Amino acid sequence: MRLFAAVWPTDEVRAAISATVLRMREQPAAAGWRWVRPEHWHVTVAFYGTVTESQLPELTRRLELAGRRRAGFELELGRPGRFGDRVVWLGLDGDRDALRRLAEGAAAAGRRAGVELDSRRFRPHLTLARSRHGGDAAGLLPVAVPTVSWPVAAFALVRSRSGSQVQYDALAEFSLSGG
Repeated sequence: MRLFAAVWPTDEVRAAISATVLRMREQPAAAGWRWVRPEHWHVTVAFYGTVTESQLPELTRRLELAGRRRAGFELELGRPGRFGDRVVWLGLDGDRDALRRLAEGAAAAGRRAGVELDSRRFRPHLTLARSRHGGDAAGLLPVAVPTVSWPVAAFALVRSRSGSQVQYDALAEFSLSGG
């Protein structure tokens, strides 16, 4: 199973993201981009890659513990950005330190469960579009983003399934109930 831990935006935040994406898609540079479906918008806090059935119970247990150790926090949509000319994203503002601590806890849960994580540095963002061959990402960025915040009270363990369209299935949700 390909798994990751994620924070989902609220419906209000999804509406603000939708308005932003609509303005981006009206830009001349929007041709050739594949836009992430709204139900897939999320903030990845840890990417686990392939996880075996035997690792899943321990990973789930450790993620639950990580949630109990952390309090909820607020996030806010930030400015758009890009990873080269292949990915366009929205940045995040608000309590980025709490988000970073959640990401560290989710990554530690994976390592303790025996899951091999990639070594990329955590860069909080919400992916909006991708281009296989590179596109004019900079041409999509001069779009204003509404200031919208949301309370983060939980995170999820999500399975990614490939096919004609990627599917995400939440396997478990973990409350942020610590303090």
